[in-house]
Amino acid sequence: CVDPLDSDSGKAWSLEGYSSSEIKDICDDYLSFDRGHQVPANHYDFDEDLIDETNYMTNILPQIDKMNRGAWLATEMIIECYRDVEPLYIVGGAAFDRNDDMFDYFEASHGVKTPSYQWKVIQATDSNADDYSRIAYWMPNTEEAKASKIDDYVVSIDTLESNLRAYGQDITFNFPAAEKAHTPSSSWSNPSGCDRS
Repeated sequence: CVDPLDSDSGKAWSLEGYSSSEIKDICDDYLSFDRGHQVPANHYDFDEDLIDETNYMTNILPQIDKMNRGAWLATEMIIECYRDVEPLYIVGGAAFDRNDDMFDYFEASHGVKTPSYQWKVIQATDSNADDYSRIAYWMPNTEEAKASKIDDYVVSIDTLESNLRAYGQDITFNFPAAEKAHTPSSSWSNPSGCDRS
């Protein structure tokens, strides 16, 4: 619901407890949000305490459901598959646009800003050598960010740095210039035999 109302359930970003007719009465447009993990719980399936810690609100941001369950989930599945094959290094975050209509959507009700973009860099050890064993993603926190569009969100490290600077984040990655300029032609495929359990 674009006009946020507190749910009787007390759950953040939820319309639980409302009937469909009540939702239609209080909402004139619909957006569904998830409590999106920056680091997913399943990446720590080797330690129950770490799994619990991924659910702390310091690791959670409002993500449009189609993005969280679409393109963002696709990046999580790539990590899930490759981590069983080789060591990975992952860094990521969010970018906030104060001019975005959704920027302060949850501030009054939940004390959190809504990101306009999510980003991630996956550094493998050996795989995808043509891409310097590295891939970066910059994706909008919108309904359009579905898994089928994951290739649209693959960017060079140069582009990622430029995008981050545009949103006030002066992050520089220490890679050679030719590697930073490289944009993989598509998102990585999961390795064969991937077990995503």
